[in-house]
Amino acid sequence: MLSKKSLYLIIAVTAMLTGSFIYLIARPESLLMFSWIDAIGLHDGVSLLRHSSNGILLASPLIYSVPFALWLLSYLLCIKVIWSDRSPTKAWYIWFWIVPCVSLLSEVLQSVKLCPGTFDKDDVLCLLAATLIVRITP
Repeated sequence: MLSKKSLYLIIAVTAMLTGSFIYLIARPESLLMFSWIDAIGLHDGVSLLRHSSNGILLASPLIYSVPFALWLLSYLLCIKVIWSDRSPTKAWYIWFWIVPCVSLLSEVLQSVKLCPGTFDKDDVLCLLAATLIVRITP
């Protein structure tokens, strides 16, 4: 049977890869990451992947909100694994909460035009869900 740490790491890697896969197949190629893909010589492979998945219809929140929430989930699970053998300390709270708080603050600042980007309630809901899921897991 898998240990809790191993299970969390498997879920973390799966969440990270799933979020990345959604970005690769569904997000516009104008994003900076696609120039990195070109620079490391993966353009043809990614283009083939995008072309072969072209018929998949994904809802807007799945394309634009879920990938970052999956990356956040992955990060938070990794923090949980790193600190699993110790009681939470001030450092744990900082490491755990910094990314969700900055992400949510970014959304709030976007809503009042103080941060570049477009406020999206689906982003907020997905970020909160990812944080809550990890926070309440034993």
